Amino acid sequence: MKFTKRCDHCGHVEVAYTYMLNRSLVNALRKLVDWWETTHTLAELKNLNLTNSQYGNFAHMQYFGLIKPVPGGWFPSEHGVAFIYGEEPTVMPMAVMQGTILPSNHGAWSTHHIQPHEVYVWQIEKEAYKQRSQYAEEKSQNASLFDLRK
Repeated sequence: MKFTKRCDHCGHVEVAYTYMLNRSLVNALRKLVDWWETTHTLAELKNLNLTNSQYGNFAHMQYFGLIKPVPGGWFPSEHGVAFIYGEEPTVMPMAVMQGTILPSNHGAWSTHHIQPHEVYVWQIEKEAYKQRSQYAEEKSQNASLFDLRK
């Protein structure tokens, strides 16, 4: 995207930036969802075993509505969990200007080669897709672990 806007009064230039989800970010989201479902607590990034790239780009997932920052950590949004389970798509790419997400009808999109469209998790990274059968298997394993503690 090559969209800029210059203020007539002060000359300040605002630039629109685009963001895409990739395999690395989707895998980082999967780690966050797994953390949340296991601990039911906020995750500090240091606890997720992220790569340098995942760590540096993690916050970009909030533009897609997949994660939420709060003081002390991060947690997946309902949309983020549904996305990992393949129940909901997300829109990609996203454009941000001055911290504001640009709607799909914003004039900046006329300068970009990819228009916003819906994508599902398995279209980006099949390994991160948490299918319901896998979820059921995890539940039965957890139940076995709890039975051992009795």
